[in-house]
This record gives sequence, structure tokens and C-alpha cells, in this order.
Amino acid sequence: MIHEQDGSQHWTPERVSLDTPLHEGQKLRISIETARAGYLYVIDCDEYADGSKSDSYLIFPTLRTNRGNNRVGAGTVVEIPASDDNPPFFTVKRSRPDQTNETLTILVRPKPIENLQITSDRIGLSKQQVATWKEQSKTASYRLEAAAQAGKPYTLAEKKAGNGEKQLTQDDPLPQTLYYAPAKPGEPLTVELPLQISK
Repeated sequence: MIHEQDGSQHWTPERVSLDTPLHEGQKLRISIETARAGYLYVIDCDEYADGSKSDSYLIFPTLRTNRGNNRVGAGTVVEIPASDDNPPFFTVKRSRPDQTNETLTILVRPKPIENLQITSDRIGLSKQQVATWKEQSKTASYRLEAAAQAGKPYTLAEKKAGNGEKQLTQDDPLPQTLYYAPAKPGEPLTVELPLQISK
């Protein structure tokens, strides 16, 4: 997923199931709501047809989105990129012709990661860094899909929540994909989202 440097067109986001293949050139924004307070990190890694993987990149936080602030609270919605970023989306582009998947690793940690220098662009990570962070927050997770919501447009309430103007309530649409990760309070947790790249 590439966060290009500029963009002048306006788009209406639409919900998509995690099982829906992404097409090269498609515009994509990720919306994350956590049920606990902490610090949010999102790592991106490409996977190829032969089973190999690319280097990993930290795509959130960056200084381009929310000025690098990655603190989250229960019920807070974080959009990556944010709706006021330019552009407010990633563009799906294969890093190699045989790329089949893109895996996002979402970390929520009780404290910020030490000695991590946030910049305006994504940050390359070593395999050791990623392995250590995952091991520190290793939890099982269970996934549910709000199947009836797939394909529906972004609501005004979701837009306001993404902008930090309000929190979503039980009267608003459920998140499209929900994960339950039974980590204890104060423990870090990890969830992996496999995104399929269409042939």
C-alpha cells in the first residue's frame, strides 16, 4: 500500500469485507477502533506466490497522519491515512508481479515503543524488530464479519468519529470486521489482517 504524495480528487469510502480481493490501483483507507487504551502501531508486509515475504514497514504512526500521535482510547476511531491527509487513502500497487497478499499487523501496546523515531514516511523494520514486537504481544484472536454491511457507504457518524468529533455508539453501524483478542488488561495484543491482491 503506497501513500502517494498528493491527490486532488474526492472519494466516498465504501465498506469492504476482509475476504474481498483488492485490485491494483484501488484506493484504500483503514479504519481501526480499539476497545482499550494504548498506543497503536500498524506494520505492512507483502507476501509472494512462492511463500516468501518482503521487508516489513511501519505505516502507522507517521508524521503525515495525526502528526504522529498514535495514542488511542476505548471507542476511539483511527483512520489510516486520516480523512484530512493528502491524499486520504493508500493506493494498492504490487511490489512484485507475483505478489498475492498484503498482511497488516496491528499492535496495541500499553506504552509507546522505545527508541522508535517517527518520520513523515513509512519506516523499514528489521525481521528481528517485528519478531520481538509480535512475541511480546502474542495473543489468539477470533474474527467476525458484519456481512450485511459490506458494500455500504461510509456514514456521516463514521466520518465524524474518524475526525475525532464524536465516538461511535451502539446505534451506529458495527465495524465491518471485528476481532476478539482475549489479552488481559495492560497486556499488549496483536491482530493480523491478511489482504488478498487480485490476479
